[in-house]
Amino acid sequence: MIGEDLRNLSRKYTIGGHISVAGGLHKGPERASEFGFPTFQFFSKNQMRWASPPLKDEEAEAFIAAVDRYSIKSTMIHASYLINLASSDESLYRRSEEAFHDEIMRSDRLRATFLTVHPGSNPDRKDGLERARDLISTVGNHSVIILIENTAGQGNVIGTELEEIASIIDVSDKRLGVCVDTCHAWASGYDLTHSYETFIDSLDNIIGLERVYAFHLNDAKREMGSKIDRHELIGKGTIDGGLIKLIGDERLREKPKIMETPFGEAKFEENLRYIRSEIGE
Repeated sequence: MIGEDLRNLSRKYTIGGHISVAGGLHKGPERASEFGFPTFQFFSKNQMRWASPPLKDEEAEAFIAAVDRYSIKSTMIHASYLINLASSDESLYRRSEEAFHDEIMRSDRLRATFLTVHPGSNPDRKDGLERARDLISTVGNHSVIILIENTAGQGNVIGTELEEIASIIDVSDKRLGVCVDTCHAWASGYDLTHSYETFIDSLDNIIGLERVYAFHLNDAKREMGSKIDRHELIGKGTIDGGLIKLIGDERLREKPKIMETPFGEAKFEENLRYIRSEIGE
């Protein structure tokens, strides 16, 4: 278990990480607590398969009990990577719709705070945005807050520009917002380091900071505007100082900041030590 100084850092700045649930969903909260995380992200099922065993009542109950036992304030499920909300292929679009609805159902049964999903891809950006918006409008009543994640810009993905993300969430569902991935934002051309305040102003003006519920806290292997999604350990990549500004930003203090950096839990302590050294704790 890491030192109490780093655990306090996690709690103070609402830092979490993507946590393995190997051995059962109920294992996640305990693993998160080892880092002092008040929040964490996980997959509720195999993220690379369409089909998955149904969620059992006892699994959900054990997970909910563990979240309470370890004083976890919020949880985030990351939806399957296979889901394409924007697809022009009708078969894939309908399959994505079914899988997305299943993710929502599982999230509600686990009482997850957030469900984060990639918007998908379509060679026709306008059509893709409309399809993503239309599919999201079909979800019905749900307790989980659905978050659309911005993308790095590779290939035909949509959601690279903040304006695109804003158009996707421009529906009546109040339990719909945004998870900003710092690596993706940097790769798509937003300068989080030298123009940090400009970036935050853009988030506020285009999306609204009240609709930005969480961040994926990742450094980047490649240069700004590369359109390449390659995460790096915090302080080892090209964003560097911009992440420290974001972590220390009082406006964002209570918003979950989930690390999805290489090597996962094995390197979270290294990330936290770097953050502490730079933020002056």
